[in-house]
Amino acid sequence: MIKLNTLFPLSFYNQEERSGYSVPVIMKEVWAVELDLLLELKRVLDKYELRWYAIGGTLLGAVRHGGFIPWDDDIDIAMPRVDYDRLQQIAEKEFAYPYFYQDEYSDPGVLFGHAKLRNSKTTGISSNYLEEKHGECSFNMGIFIDIFPIDNIPDDSKTALNWEKSISDIAQLAWRFRKYTHRHLPAYDGILERQVKRLQDEGDINMFFKMYNDALSFYYTAKTKEICLYSLYCKEKRWRFSSDDFKEVIMLPFENIEIPVPAGYEHILTQLYQDWKVLKQLPTMHSSINGSLYDTDCSYMNYFHNGCLDRAKVRDVLAKRI
Repeated sequence: MIKLNTLFPLSFYNQEERSGYSVPVIMKEVWAVELDLLLELKRVLDKYELRWYAIGGTLLGAVRHGGFIPWDDDIDIAMPRVDYDRLQQIAEKEFAYPYFYQDEYSDPGVLFGHAKLRNSKTTGISSNYLEEKHGECSFNMGIFIDIFPIDNIPDDSKTALNWEKSISDIAQLAWRFRKYTHRHLPAYDGILERQVKRLQDEGDINMFFKMYNDALSFYYTAKTKEICLYSLYCKEKRWRFSSDDFKEVIMLPFENIEIPVPAGYEHILTQLYQDWKVLKQLPTMHSSINGSLYDTDCSYMNYFHNGCLDRAKVRDVLAKRI
């Protein structure tokens, strides 16, 4: 286990049973890395008085468990777009190694519509990256927490549909372009090659992603009835929320700290998970510890070869852990 800036009692790392579920030592170590990341992020957010909320499984964990859901392996927070953009502007000067603020601008080719804060001394390789269809993966793969922008949805239904279509069209173009330039997928494409040259000549290789972010944030100053996490969950209506549920914030315990949650959390959790008070184990977005490679002893670079993810090595390590 690497040394963290946050000190946890030794008992924190012990295997334990929570809600009838056995939490293994490796999960506890991953939790410790993620809590350390959250505290570092909180330091910066507090310094600049930026708004943020627990969301998704982290919100459910705070409300129902006072910490992590026993089988969860990540932390999710959400920020209003204006605060998210401000964090993006200050990230480079505020986060020092091993902390790394990751988005498509700081680490081209990650293909996220949101940001992550990673610990570069660790390894957090999600199982989906082991599929060859994802091409070469050369970006930071340390253990992480997710940071999602919250965007406003226009009240007029026709305007909202046009807005969503515009975002989807731009995103597809941006992702296709970045896969070609940084993931080396697909094979040679003459149209994309000409586009790459044009953007290089104009000196703005990030143009498509700027267009994408501009489209997402177009209504950020408007007072709208609904907000959304469109950057990731664009096809899932359950990630569209009432703005009223986020107007007030309350603080709830989450393991060794307190975190802000939307005062309307009951509405949010019901919309996301329906009978959220009933304990039931569901797969996580990252396929849990068993499906992904988490290593709290060494950097993700130990699993790279010639600057890219060495899938064969990762599969070999996972096979030996079974």
